[in-house]
Amino acid sequence: MNGQTMNALSWKNGISRFGMSRLCNWKTALLLLTSSLSLAAIAQPSPVSLPSQRPGLQAYWFPAPTSTTQPTLIMLHGCSGTLSKQGRLTPDRLSDATLFNQAGIHLLVLDSFSGRGIKSICELARDFRPINERDRRQDVIDALVWLKQQPGVGTQFAVLGRSHGGQTVLTLLSDALAKQDPNGVEVLANLQGAIALYPGCRQELADPHYRISHPLLMLTGALDDWTAPAPCAALHQKLRERQPEMRFDYTSYADSYHGFDGTAPLRVRSQVANTRSGQATVGGNPLARQAAYDAIFSFLEQIWQRPLSPKPSFSAQ
Repeated sequence: MNGQTMNALSWKNGISRFGMSRLCNWKTALLLLTSSLSLAAIAQPSPVSLPSQRPGLQAYWFPAPTSTTQPTLIMLHGCSGTLSKQGRLTPDRLSDATLFNQAGIHLLVLDSFSGRGIKSICELARDFRPINERDRRQDVIDALVWLKQQPGVGTQFAVLGRSHGGQTVLTLLSDALAKQDPNGVEVLANLQGAIALYPGCRQELADPHYRISHPLLMLTGALDDWTAPAPCAALHQKLRERQPEMRFDYTSYADSYHGFDGTAPLRVRSQVANTRSGQATVGGNPLARQAAYDAIFSFLEQIWQRPLSPKPSFSAQ
């Protein structure tokens, strides 16, 4: 799917933007999702500390239960990190691990914050953040080096990043940065493609020389008031013209805000540094969630040239 908006994903219930009926629908959906996951063993993480150029890189390793070598997906969190307030992986990430593991995919969830004493950077202006996308690009490179040494890990890799993690994906794929980092280029040669969900695209759009080094799938929410989708749509168009030979799939989902692929109900988040109001709407859209995972699995099948089964089904939502 190249450069399209999914207009069929309307899920408004006609009561109110954040009405109780939507919340009830979400409660029902979550119960049904939990029940469906309980039918299979929920993947359990193995916390690991990874050797890294910048000390403190941690991760959660979910190897798929298989006796053969399998592909691996590296997952990058957003600006609020990958852990809950209680210091545990969120239910959505545990759900991801189960879904990908069941399809025979190893999952490595990177934690670029906790081991470095960082809880969140959402509240900080870009110039005042203790970690940036280039730092996290190196985290991915270090993770790939570690993964190559793990049993059962094959030669197929992809990266999926959400929000600030999606912006890290755009930095990771920067052709200009690759030319400045020969060692990184050698490591990234193991990568077949990357996925960016609701990233900020303004910086790359403003760069007349920006090019991507690997196939890219980008998914945004048409109503996103945190990382606006318009610059991403424009970037997609520019790169299609600049690099017609490079695969870049883009879809924007109607009626969808930041975090549309998650299970949290819609809410307005405060203390957001990079919006004019200091606020942003976040939360999931069940139909967009299903469509996004369908697109992700289809993309992975194509770049890895292998079927993946079973595929996620959130029909109960």
